[in-house]
Amino acid sequence: MNAGIQDAVDLAQILAAVIGDGAPEGALDAYERRRRPVAQDVVALTDRATRMATVHARPARAARNLVIGLVGRLPAVRYRIAYQVAELARPG
Repeated sequence: MNAGIQDAVDLAQILAAVIGDGAPEGALDAYERRRRPVAQDVVALTDRATRMATVHARPARAARNLVIGLVGRLPAVRYRIAYQVAELARPG
C-alpha cells in the first residue's frame, strides 16, 4: 500500500507540473523510469517471501526457520526488511 501511496503522490506532483506549470511531457517518462524499479522490487520481494513461506520439504523448512530465527535477531536486518516490506524507502 505504501508503494501505491508513493506512486499517487509522485504522479500527482508530476501531473500538476505538466498541466499547471508547463513542465515538459517527458516528466511523465521520468516518472515511469523512477517508479518501475520500485514496482519490480515489490513483485520480487513478494515472490521470494511466497517461495520461502511455501517450502514443503522438511529439511528446507527447518533450515528456513533456523535462518529466520538467527537473522531476525539482528536489528539492522530487521530494520532493512521492515523498510522493504513497507516500501517506505529504497535503502542502498
